[in-house]
Amino acid sequence: MDRRTFLVGLLGGLAVTPTLIAAASSVEAAPLPEATSSSTLTEADLEAVNADWTQAAVDVPGPARRRVRRGARRVRRTARRGVRRATRTSRRTRRVMRRRGY
Repeated sequence: MDRRTFLVGLLGGLAVTPTLIAAASSVEAAPLPEATSSSTLTEADLEAVNADWTQAAVDVPGPARRRVRRGARRVRRTARRGVRRATRTSRRTRRVMRRRGY
């Protein structure tokens, strides 16, 4: 990226920032719903709300579901390998430092 492109992008971002801030601050907040009394809530209602919030429902079409699962497994596997590598490196470093008397 050359300097002119960088400066034009930077100045364009600075020019738009006050407009975005003004637009965001002028939006009125939605009124809060009235709180219900605790006697009307049942255990089933609380479990339903908990289930709604804790489990994200992701609609993935059938053929893509396998690819999504494989991608998630790959990410988890890569993360585990990174953790193992960091643990192994720190263990080796401690052992070398002890041997050398640091």
